[in-house]
Amino acid sequence: MSSRVISKRVPWTELFRPRTLDEVILTRKQKAQILVWWRAWIIHWNINRLWNFEEREKWISFMRTEQGKTWYTKYGGKWREFFRAKFEEWAGSRTGKIPTSHYSLFETIGKKKELTTDLKRTATVEIKKWLNKTWGEFLSKIDAKEVPPAIPPLPPYKPILLVGPPGTGKTSTIYALAGQEGIVVVEFNASDKRNSRVIREIVLEAMKSAGFSLGGTIEKPPRIVLLDEVDGLSGKEDRGGFSALIQVLDEIKLPLALTANIIHDRKVRFLMARSATVFFDRPYDYQIKALISRIVNKTKMEVPEEIVRYLTKYAPDFRSVVEALETYYDT
Repeated sequence: MSSRVISKRVPWTELFRPRTLDEVILTRKQKAQILVWWRAWIIHWNINRLWNFEEREKWISFMRTEQGKTWYTKYGGKWREFFRAKFEEWAGSRTGKIPTSHYSLFETIGKKKELTTDLKRTATVEIKKWLNKTWGEFLSKIDAKEVPPAIPPLPPYKPILLVGPPGTGKTSTIYALAGQEGIVVVEFNASDKRNSRVIREIVLEAMKSAGFSLGGTIEKPPRIVLLDEVDGLSGKEDRGGFSALIQVLDEIKLPLALTANIIHDRKVRFLMARSATVFFDRPYDYQIKALISRIVNKTKMEVPEEIVRYLTKYAPDFRSVVEALETYYDT
């Protein structure tokens, strides 16, 4: 009795999926926005590492006292608001430009001094200096009689929200960033149940700060949590999911990436005000030609100019281009 092995060929959408951010066909603005957000999270991650090492135990002891509980009830919310504003100004993506702090904290390469995502050896000193300065400014502002023996816990940095039609590279961009940085993506997509219990229990479980260690060398966040198609949070399966997501934004300890297809969705507009938002649209002609050229070079196939022109003019997204080329190759 004979047997034969049937091998399933890898779809081209997976075969040619970008493995690093440099392989993703992005505009300069899109790439800059994504990298500014990611570097801001690296900075925030290391501020938290310092806090865990130098402030955590003192703060926990303070909070066991009545004075500590009274102080935090009165000033805790103000501290979180003050820290968020200061951090966004110093290291965040509020202006859409690369913050000056990134040049002092991160290594550069090449003649153009292009920023990397690797922190300098001196970064820890600069980060500590900034945190102490920010804490001092806050104490001066509130002029409280009681001064805590430690800096209070730090609020998280904001998520990134990628908005645009399906097939334009939103999800693959997050995976490419993770691949480039050597970290893991924990994904929850539209096919999963994402009700309030799931968001609270499972997403927060993925958000646990297991990557923190006391002291040690400078590191990056160990994973990105990806919640795909947040505009699809609706119906019985996702009951309460969006409300839970909003609450999670105040508790996250790891980078959170969100994607959405419909910009005019009420939930998406709400999240845009609380996220670093990057817009994706139908690819430009030069981007489609670049993708075709990349695939042609790798497969060594010839694509007639009329097909290139047709795809450039009518293909709605990157996925359609890849699928069309795969079909052409097979036939």
